[in-house]
Amino acid sequence: MRKKKQNPTAKELKPQLSQKQLNFIAALEKKLGIVTHAAEATGICRDEHYKWLKDNPLYAEKVAATREVVIDFVESSLMQQVLDKVPASTIFAMKCLGKHRGYFEKTQVEHSGQLDINAKIDYTKLSDEQLRAIAAGASVSSVGVEATE
Repeated sequence: MRKKKQNPTAKELKPQLSQKQLNFIAALEKKLGIVTHAAEATGICRDEHYKWLKDNPLYAEKVAATREVVIDFVESSLMQQVLDKVPASTIFAMKCLGKHRGYFEKTQVEHSGQLDINAKIDYTKLSDEQLRAIAAGASVSSVGVEATE
């Protein structure tokens, strides 16, 4: 008489990491998240890494955690440059951290041509479809409406 197999436990269903995957994760951290360098260091193909990312949620979670370590390292490096009074680093840090105080890039847009700001549109002559399109954000000209002066 054969024993009936029990339902697998949550632990048995949870994906595990192979030694190759653990090695690749360690190399990713050491190589600051650069996949090509981690692949060269471990002899594991980049495609294998991307397959693991897609197929193994635990692997993807560990890789994401490694990325956070890399971001922490870069942040620390940036802050050291700010302390060393490197102008470009200080400006960059303020653009990222000081937006609420008015430190941000302003974009200037130049336009050549004519703008017809006195145009009038008789909305009573528009179809329901045209009105819905305009209400949804379509430009008046894109729905076939001509403005009058």
